[in-house]
Amino acid sequence: GGETAVSEGAGRGRGLLVRRCKFLEESGCVSVCVNLCKRPTEAFFKDTLGLDVWMRPDYSDLSCTFLFGVAPPDPAEDDAFDSTCFQHCSLATAAVRAVQY
Repeated sequence: GGETAVSEGAGRGRGLLVRRCKFLEESGCVSVCVNLCKRPTEAFFKDTLGLDVWMRPDYSDLSCTFLFGVAPPDPAEDDAFDSTCFQHCSLATAAVRAVQY
């Protein structure tokens, strides 16, 4: 399994660091991360558990920080949505091939 760490302190903004996100690592895709993991997980915590959580993936080291008690920003203001595809993204490669034919 992946390694995790809990931030010090208590209350709003307490965080959990997933040092190596297996979902992000295996998919290798920013869009899959944001649309199939980040947004649904944030919605689940809010809608089912009544708890705001902001997930902050770090695409450079494949980690992800969960900030509990912090509402996620609008996608237009969230850096996670403002990232280009990974160079090795299979979905981006397939899309480029489809356009070339």
